[in-house]
Amino acid sequence: MSRGLGKLQRELLTILEESDKATDTITLAADAYRVEPDVNGFRRVTDAQHAAVRRALCSLHRRGLVVELGRHRHRDNRRYWASLKAGLPDRLRIFQFEATGFGIQSSPARAAAVAAEIATIQKRMKQLGI
Repeated sequence: MSRGLGKLQRELLTILEESDKATDTITLAADAYRVEPDVNGFRRVTDAQHAAVRRALCSLHRRGLVVELGRHRHRDNRRYWASLKAGLPDRLRIFQFEATGFGIQSSPARAAAVAAEIATIQKRMKQLGI
């Protein structure tokens, strides 16, 4: 029986919902743990903090509370996350781009999967009033 969201998960969800843009895992960890900048202006997150945030975000993603936007779109090779409000329209644009034929050339099975994902995202956006 689930006890609901943990403290870190609730904190991450709050941070993402207050933001209207995608945020990388390291920045989310620094925000959630309130890491202060060092003398060089860097906010250093420990490996344990980073791992805990990664696990919490994956759990939130499995529950459908956050959107994982992947790494491929950013130069720093960090995984980016967003709230549903900010992330679903972004995911929809990615799949629509792929569906138009300008994205990766794919098989008919992949085209059907992309069309199904577009329909799912649109339905979820409608449920959320986005």
